[in-house]
Amino acid sequence: MPDGRDRAGPGPASFERFYADSFDQVYRALAVALGDVHLAREAADEGMARAFVSWAKVSGYDRPAGGCSGSG
Repeated sequence: MPDGRDRAGPGPASFERFYADSFDQVYRALAVALGDVHLAREAADEGMARAFVSWAKVSGYDRPAGGCSGSG
């Protein structure tokens, strides 16, 4: 399974791939955890926005999607 990292470095293209590969997984996990699909969508969007802002750091994580569904 792709982990969202790009051999070329943590640029916008690698984030776009990470988002495409990971958003649904993050959203579904949050929907189950929160029991509210609308709140889950909002939380997943917020998590992805935060990941984008910190992508240079987040892209180096073993599981970058984990940071998108945590609290913060």
